[in-house]
Amino acid sequence: MRGCIHAFVKYIILSVIGAILYIMAAKYAFIERGYFAVGGEAFMLLLPVFYYLVSSLIRDVMTEYRKSRSTAVSDRSPKK
Repeated sequence: MRGCIHAFVKYIILSVIGAILYIMAAKYAFIERGYFAVGGEAFMLLLPVFYYLVSSLIRDVMTEYRKSRSTAVSDRSPKK
């Protein structure tokens, strides 16, 4: 249960950071453009999704790397 709460808090924090970054980027974009429009700054709202995808990808790659190394080591052992 503790891990579930930890993950929930982590994604809430990432969501708040994404919202703050979006607000800051939207203000900056408004100053630069001179009018309100939604552009690339909207991707800041997807920060939790990007974090999840990248962390899952890294975890999967490391798992496969460890599996391949253990298989390679066992293949080198002398056969009787």
